[in-house]
Amino acid sequence: MNGPDDQGTPHPNPADREGPASGSDFRIRVNGVRILQSASGVSLLEALRAGGIFLPSACGGRGICGFCRCTIRSGAPENPTPSEIQRIKPEELSAGVRLACQIPVRRDLEIQISEALLEYRAFAAEVSELTSLTHDIKRIRLRLIQPKEIHFKAGQYVQIQSRPYPGMEESVWRSYSIASIPDDPGNLDLIIKRVPNGICTTWVHDHLKTRERVTLAGPIGDFFLREGKPEAVFVAGGSGMAPFASILGDMVAKGDRRNVTYFFGAVCRRDLYYLEEMNAFREKLPGFRFIPVVSQPEICDKWEGETGLVTVPLSEWLKSRGGTDGLEAYLCGSPGMIQACRMVLRDHGVAGNRVYFDSFS
Repeated sequence: MNGPDDQGTPHPNPADREGPASGSDFRIRVNGVRILQSASGVSLLEALRAGGIFLPSACGGRGICGFCRCTIRSGAPENPTPSEIQRIKPEELSAGVRLACQIPVRRDLEIQISEALLEYRAFAAEVSELTSLTHDIKRIRLRLIQPKEIHFKAGQYVQIQSRPYPGMEESVWRSYSIASIPDDPGNLDLIIKRVPNGICTTWVHDHLKTRERVTLAGPIGDFFLREGKPEAVFVAGGSGMAPFASILGDMVAKGDRRNVTYFFGAVCRRDLYYLEEMNAFREKLPGFRFIPVVSQPEICDKWEGETGLVTVPLSEWLKSRGGTDGLEAYLCGSPGMIQACRMVLRDHGVAGNRVYFDSFS
């Protein structure tokens, strides 16, 4: 996951303006036991983070991803925001399910969240390496300091906190998929693509230095390879490479020999990376095939591989199989790419319950 990274800020319900002035403290009771204190006016998502509870979030608190769900027993604004109406089913809204980023803390709250979410924790780490993979993609290697290890499933992501830098006083949290393997829990690789004017990606690409300390939280997410299936197809683009690099490395470590075909979309040849790593996986995984696809090859590229949108070779490959029984699909990229791939998979008989995706929302 390489979540959106812009100048956006949380958008709580503007109609909910009553309550004491900013600075007053309110209590947030979590799962009937844990109590947090919060200043007035911050979003519930921010208040929970300040208290060490990290709900999944991939959109920087803008109500786009719909991940930061919780059930509010008391204290919520009556009217859900447009983002909540769009992303939460009416029956769930009636049961108190809301998006934490859309709830301003203006009174005491009582909320319920999954106990599994309480296992997410903050980590202190140090940047050990910064590597440019393309003109706009960097890999950050982090060495865990406290705690010294993070235990995750290949395909999951973490949230990382940026630091203020010249021209940007704000500190934000953004989500990025882990690109390294679980067998090395003392180190993490993140693959981060520059987003024009993005707060966090500008920090990473222009200001972050080796040996600098960073704060992250996780691991989070249910995008991981399901066990016991005979074949899978992966589709990604841009920094969507990250979870698949982790998954493929984990397959090697576990001796997982299922057949995997991986389509990776790029604009032109200079946007392709991890090609040596993919060649290494081909040697170690007999059933693995990597198919890079370039949508706009330049004359100087002398590109002889697949061209066009990644959905075209995906569709041709599905058609050539003569059936999709037992096939699972894993997608990571932009919402548009994922939606297009889901339609292609559906048209070729891959049921929705066999399609897993991680969207940049």
